[in-house]
Amino acid sequence: MTGERDAPGPMWPPGPQDADIPDAAEARLRDAWSLHARGRHLDAAEALEGALEICPGSAKIHYFAGVSLSSAGHYARAVAALERAEAIEPARANVLAELARALHGMRRHDEALEVLARAAGIDPDDAAIRLAMGATLRELERHGEALEAFGASERICASYGARVGAGVALRMMGRHAEAASFLRRAIEMDPSGFAARLEAGKALSSMGDAEGALGELERAVSIDAGSAEARFWAGLAMRALGRDAEARGHFEAAREGGGQQAAERAIDELVQESQRAPDNPAVHERIAHALMEIRAHGEALDAMSRSAALDPQSARVHCSLAQVLREMGRLGGALEALGR
Repeated sequence: MTGERDAPGPMWPPGPQDADIPDAAEARLRDAWSLHARGRHLDAAEALEGALEICPGSAKIHYFAGVSLSSAGHYARAVAALERAEAIEPARANVLAELARALHGMRRHDEALEVLARAAGIDPDDAAIRLAMGATLRELERHGEALEAFGASERICASYGARVGAGVALRMMGRHAEAASFLRRAIEMDPSGFAARLEAGKALSSMGDAEGALGELERAVSIDAGSAEARFWAGLAMRALGRDAEARGHFEAAREGGGQQAAERAIDELVQESQRAPDNPAVHERIAHALMEIRAHGEALDAMSRSAALDPQSARVHCSLAQVLREMGRLGGALEALGR
C-alpha cells in the first residue's frame, strides 16, 4: 500500500467488565502500553502476556495484545488474541477493526472485508473503518467499491488518507485527471506527505505531463530518499523526457534500495494501464524502459516496438527502440531505427 491506510486507533471504550480487572493487571497494561508507544511492540506484547496470566478473561488486555502483535508484524498471533477479545466481548467495532487490520497484514483480504463490514454495521460513523474498507477493496482490485468507501470516509471526516486512497482508486480505474485532482487536495492538506506526491507523479505521467510528473516524483524522493519505488518512477519520468544520464542516477539509487521489486511493481501497474489504454504509445514506452532495467530485453523490444508502431513520428521512441536493440547486440537494427 502507499500510506493511505490509517489504522483504526487503539481505543477501548469503557465497558462493565473493565471493573473486574485486578489492579496488578491494569498496572502491567499501563507499562505495556508505554512500551508500545515507544515502538517496542514485542516487549509490549510480552508484558501483556503477564497481564493475561493475572486476568485471562479480559477482552481489553487481549485487544491490546493483538494491537501490539499486529504492529510488530506478528499477524497470526494478533488474529488469535483479537478473536479471543471478540469472543469475550462481542460487537465491539474497535476490536473488529483491529482484527481486520491483522487479517489484512496476512493478505486474507476477503475475511478482512467481512470483518470490516461487521464493524461498520456497529459504528457506521467511524471514518477509519471506512478507510480500511477502501484499502482492502483496492487490494481485491474492486476499485469502484474502494472509491465509494474512501468517499464515505471523507464525508465523515476529511483526511489525507481518504484523499490519497480515492486518488489511487481513480488512477487504477484509468481516471487519471480525477485522480490528480484528489491527490492535489491531499497535498494541500499535507504538503510533506510522501504517498500523495508519489501517486500524483504516476497520475500525471499517465496524462502525458512528464514535466509535472517529474516535479511530484522528485518531491517524493526529497521526502523519502530511500524509497526505491519513488526513485524508479522518477527514473521513468526522466527517460520520458530524454534525460537518460539523470535517469540512470535514479535507477542506480533504486537498485540499492530494492529496485527489482520496485521495477516489478511498476511493470505490473503499467501493464494494467496498457490493458485499459492499449493505444497509448507512452504507456508501452514506459513498460519498455522498466523492462530494460530488469534486463528483460526481449519483452522490452516488444513493448517499444508497439510504442513505435502507435507513434511512428516520434524521434524519441525510435531512439529508445535503438537503445534496446543496441543492448541486445543488434546493431544493424539499432542503426535502422535511428535512421527513421
